[in-house]
Amino acid sequence: MNKLVIALVGLGAIAAAMGFTNPQKEQFLEYASTKLATEAKNAVCKPQNSSDLNSLIANACKSGIDLQKDLAKVAIDSATRQENMLLFSIYTTEFPGKKYQTVGIFGNFFTSN
Repeated sequence: MNKLVIALVGLGAIAAAMGFTNPQKEQFLEYASTKLATEAKNAVCKPQNSSDLNSLIANACKSGIDLQKDLAKVAIDSATRQENMLLFSIYTTEFPGKKYQTVGIFGNFFTSN
């Protein structure tokens, strides 16, 4: 009987921790827009060679993407549906031709596409 009580208390503590650390949508939007910006920078802002001009252009490209982060949040927000399961959340983001599913749990996000 004592082992059962200890197991139930342990499970209750884990469930409480999951509930308190279930990320909110604003946290998801910050995560998703940061991830999108990083992927865009890696895909678009690569200098062609190591010249100063190419480095300057690459840095300007990266700065331009950073400036559009708030706009990206708005776009992601309008394309995302949140399912709050109390202990964790599932975020489904759909863009034309792409669908992403992200699980928010223990204050972290895990994305699959």
